[in-house]
Amino acid sequence: MKNYKPPEDGSALVDPFTVVMNKEHDGYLRLYGRGVTKKILKKMDGGEEPYIIPGGLMKSFQANLEVEKTQLFEMRKEIEDDHQRKKAEMEAMKKDFHSQQAHFESRIQSILKKLPVEVLQDLEDE
Repeated sequence: MKNYKPPEDGSALVDPFTVVMNKEHDGYLRLYGRGVTKKILKKMDGGEEPYIIPGGLMKSFQANLEVEKTQLFEMRKEIEDDHQRKKAEMEAMKKDFHSQQAHFESRIQSILKKLPVEVLQDLEDE
């Protein structure tokens, strides 16, 4: 391609790539392999539905995808709700534990106050 020189008169506009690489053969599109034609590429790039996958099958896949997507959103919502419920239960258990702990500590303090001094000294020595 470096050696290609366009005509000096500019009359014939020729694609340098075609000049260097030569014409493409039937049923073979350069860089795409055998069996790929310009017509197939136009169908795929032009927004038309390619004939490789039938339209009904594609719509079926899309419908299944939508159903699965909806199911996943519902499952996610259920998981989030369950998480919030478990979190609230955990907070309630934590509050209950702290209240029981405080009650237990106050009961121990009241029992220790009622004990004779000699018993307290024996406990401290141990």
